[in-house]
Amino acid sequence: MTKQKSTNRNKTVEKVFSIVSVILLIAAWSLGGLRTDNSQSQFFKQVLASGEQAVEVSPRLFKVVPDGQRDAEPLKWIGIGAGVGYGGELTVGGVFLSNG
Repeated sequence: MTKQKSTNRNKTVEKVFSIVSVILLIAAWSLGGLRTDNSQSQFFKQVLASGEQAVEVSPRLFKVVPDGQRDAEPLKWIGIGAGVGYGGELTVGGVFLSNG
């Protein structure tokens, strides 16, 4: 009789652990998606000075212009590239000045 009770407890524990692991997997996946967006906004905060804004030219190319002047001559350019390395995906951003 005691063996059946412990078997039932083990099955209950296994069910609880499987549900918790699925919930943790979903939470990590959703938080990982938020983190990617966060790092790009932090990059722009470090690169842009006050009174500047980034205007998207293409999905990975931005031009930096004075606030409110989207069609102005760019002050600098920001290029973002991504690749897969040994540790996973790597995203790199470069800032290029108009005067070289």
